[in-house]
Amino acid sequence: MSCIGYKGTVCLNFLIYESLSQYIVGLGSYLYKIKQDILSWRVDVRYIVDISPDILDVIQVQIRKGEYRTVQNFITTAIHNQIYLIEHPENLYESDSQTKSQEVVISKKNDEINILDLQEMNIETVAHNPNFLYSMLSGFWNKFFPVKITVRVLANLMNENEGPVLVDALQETASKEARKIGLLLVRKEKGSGRKRGDRLFTGLPVKRNSESSRSRFKSHFVGALKTTKIDGMPGTLRLLDIKKRDDGKDYVSLTHTGLEFSKLQNPIIDLEDYSSILSDEEKDFLINLIQDQLPDEYNDIKYILNLIDQGKTDTKELLESVSTYKQGFSQNQISTFLSGMLNRLSDLDLVARRYDGLSYIYEVSQKGKKIIKVNIGRE
Repeated sequence: MSCIGYKGTVCLNFLIYESLSQYIVGLGSYLYKIKQDILSWRVDVRYIVDISPDILDVIQVQIRKGEYRTVQNFITTAIHNQIYLIEHPENLYESDSQTKSQEVVISKKNDEINILDLQEMNIETVAHNPNFLYSMLSGFWNKFFPVKITVRVLANLMNENEGPVLVDALQETASKEARKIGLLLVRKEKGSGRKRGDRLFTGLPVKRNSESSRSRFKSHFVGALKTTKIDGMPGTLRLLDIKKRDDGKDYVSLTHTGLEFSKLQNPIIDLEDYSSILSDEEKDFLINLIQDQLPDEYNDIKYILNLIDQGKTDTKELLESVSTYKQGFSQNQISTFLSGMLNRLSDLDLVARRYDGLSYIYEVSQKGKKIIKVNIGRE
């Protein structure tokens, strides 16, 4: 093509434009190919994860036992196990046929003494030592029903022994009874539609690895005597006391408050009523106990209830606010704190929650509003 003069200039510009267009199209195709190549690469991603000291202690014990080589090996194994359980949820708990064979009658049906029965008791209770107790509940202690099982078992053991009980004996007996009840509740939950956290057996040792599951129950919901503190939810709630005797062994006794709580009728244990995990009387008892004996915990309850009442109704919004409230906490600790608190508030009917497909949406109940109102009035 030959172009001369004015029209020749236009023709040249057109040729330049056409060449540039072809170049840009070619460059775009080349960049797209690079993008696809990059997306096809398998890249190792490195994350920084906050691990609380309590969890790290447990991991390091397992490493010293030779169960795992390193912390990374433990975490990688845990991730693979969790992915497997997500993909195969039917393997998380005992199968239906296994549960049927282990079903127990919880309430008393004959002359045989059940370790969970309400009985006439002649028990000498003890006072709790505030110097050996925590002022707040751990985020890992997320349910109250497991504690109910522990104090009821302890009451019966003390009645039989006519005195304090070895901590090891309580841990063993209470965890076995909790597993029996938990497996029964797994069956009762089938088809209930309840979400994780609201299921009746939450907190009970029902997983296939029974020893690991029961070990967690013993640690969190029975407790033990540490160097300077009584660890575990029942002790922190001032329901029991643990002392070391001259024989070097740790013995546990109910406090007066613990005996009172053990005697309150429970819908599941005493009535075989599976509509609720705690009776209204038990819920009110626990609320009053926390208000009287754990003021720091009660202040946290009021804080969370106020946040929800002010419109921070989902977990993400609550986490953001708690991050400023619990300064000095790592993100992992904040998440654990909030998760435990919300589960306990739900247990006590201080909040209602619904699942919107992505997360829970919380609302302060009428009972919760009374707590907010009373304390605003005091201020």
